[in-house]
Amino acid sequence: MTSKEAAAYRLKQLKGKPLKAKVEHLFTYYRGPLLGVLIALLLCGYLLFHFATHKDEVLHVVCLNSFAEAEATDLFCLEFAQTAGIDLEKEQIYMNMGMIVSDAFPGETYEAIQSLSAQAAAGSVDVLMADLDALGIFLYGDYFCDLTQVLTPGQQARLQGHMLYIDRVYLEAKLSGAEVPTPYPDPTKPEDMEQPVPVALLLPQENAFRQLCYGSLKTPIAVGFVVNSGHTQNALAFLDYIFPEA
Repeated sequence: MTSKEAAAYRLKQLKGKPLKAKVEHLFTYYRGPLLGVLIALLLCGYLLFHFATHKDEVLHVVCLNSFAEAEATDLFCLEFAQTAGIDLEKEQIYMNMGMIVSDAFPGETYEAIQSLSAQAAAGSVDVLMADLDALGIFLYGDYFCDLTQVLTPGQQARLQGHMLYIDRVYLEAKLSGAEVPTPYPDPTKPEDMEQPVPVALLLPQENAFRQLCYGSLKTPIAVGFVVNSGHTQNALAFLDYIFPEA
């Protein structure tokens, strides 16, 4: 008996059988094809849902060691989007407040550094904000843009008093693998550096965005642009938005 004849025989045997018997027959003899069709339908549904709900990310901000509440963060994103002309129906602003970099949490710190390194290399992070202790880990890791290369002359003049610096001599020595003396130069004292380069900005204690992310914490908080940022213009608009009083 051929396979075609066998199938016809089985169908003939099912005539008059209850629904349960017919279903059991289908799963017994056609389980593979049925599962294939089901998987294909699920995949198509997922792809349709993804394309229907997908939003382009136009700004990615990471705030290390922050304890901002999600509701307040969402409200901030909404207000900033309206100011910057970002359509949140089609685009999204991602505010990552969940990363921890602290000696008290070595496991979480290692994961955060690895994740940020990968994201910075891929150009998927635009702005990094943190307390100065945490930010110091990244200052000499070639994470940040030279602010003189991304800020307009007007912004540089307006924000001059907020700038933090690294010494290019130290950075190039470290990147080349040479032994670099520690501690690194004080980022608030460019006059003590051979080749000072501004890479971050201190937020005043009364700054509204600082208070949203860090409350009344007295530790210095700074923000910088990450190299390879894919959304420089939105990052600059973000800078103007969080420094209205400068």
